[in-house]
Amino acid sequence: MQTTAGVEADETTAWERVVRYVAAPWTLTIVAVVCIMFVAQHLSGVWSGDVSHLQRALNFSLHGLAHGQWWRIVTPNLTNGPSSHDVGPAGLTHVVFNVVGLLAVGPVVERRLGGPRYLAVAVGAGAVAYGWLVVPLPLANNFDGTSGVVYGVLGAAAALTFSPPPHRWDRMGLLLVALYGLSGVDGQTAVTTEIHAGGFIAGVALGLAFDRFRQPVVVLSATAGTIAVLLVLVASQTSRISATELQLLQQPSSQVVPALRLAPPTPA
Repeated sequence: MQTTAGVEADETTAWERVVRYVAAPWTLTIVAVVCIMFVAQHLSGVWSGDVSHLQRALNFSLHGLAHGQWWRIVTPNLTNGPSSHDVGPAGLTHVVFNVVGLLAVGPVVERRLGGPRYLAVAVGAGAVAYGWLVVPLPLANNFDGTSGVVYGVLGAAAALTFSPPPHRWDRMGLLLVALYGLSGVDGQTAVTTEIHAGGFIAGVALGLAFDRFRQPVVVLSATAGTIAVLLVLVASQTSRISATELQLLQQPSSQVVPALRLAPPTPA
């Protein structure tokens, strides 16, 4: 029969294991940045609709991309607007969902790849998640969310479970990836699914590449090369981006495909 002291010891041990698991400095840094940006976006004031002034400067904007604001393929990952299941302040559910995903899977990927390579996966996959949207060009505008980075880390985690050497967490890791992945696809809009799919696929590719080729010059070159390809892609699609923005402005709001959330279709 287990004593009360034994139960408390077990609980303490379990809690300590959780603390040790999430004590991954790069993952915690990303989480801290996301949380600080969430506070900052609310403090910056409302620009239009559900979009704050900070989000206006950073989110995925057709008008911005068409006018050379190419940082918008990366920076939408820094802010989190309202989701369809919000509870509390606008975007709170969105940011909590993404933070939980990072804390659940990020530490094991960080420990496997090392901090700099893990950060490169996060940045590269996050850029692909939004940058590739200039190909399908959905009728959606002014949206954001850290899920591009989160799904990139998930993709890397999924890939690394099949890459030797084997790890104790493999089965649980795959289950976490599968459950989180399904939750981000089931019942979601097309543009949300496209963001998640782009980040996930990029995470798989970058995770495998950085696990195999660990030299800093390779990691830096691959990350810079990925972003460079995306910028060329955006530049080549400028006329289509402008045409889609015009179509969005002329479309009745009831017919616009909802994204993570939409502001009134006013140029950013």
